[in-house]
Amino acid sequence: MKLDTASLPPEFSQAFAAMEAEIARLRVVVNLKDEQIRLLNIRLWGPKADKLSDNQLALLPEELLVAAPEVEREAELPDPQKEGFNGGGPVLLTNGRGGRLWTHGATAPHPCL
Repeated sequence: MKLDTASLPPEFSQAFAAMEAEIARLRVVVNLKDEQIRLLNIRLWGPKADKLSDNQLALLPEELLVAAPEVEREAELPDPQKEGFNGGGPVLLTNGRGGRLWTHGATAPHPCL
């Protein structure tokens, strides 16, 4: 909605024009900050971060805060209690593209394979 400033006293018209200019300047600043945040997210989380919603991006740092204590707790457990431990027997690893690799002594396949 555009205000007709012609009916306002000159000092109000000038103040209104100054406020409109400041709002436009701040919109540019916000857009630049949004772009900086987007680039930082790509730098932190990889190129696929650009496809995540703002809500998903907000959860990523929390995931790291949860994962670190879990890793520390599991590292302190004896081997038989660790998740994915198989006693050092052979493990079939797959790379998701049909490739397979048998290894010995691995405790668990890497989630990326």
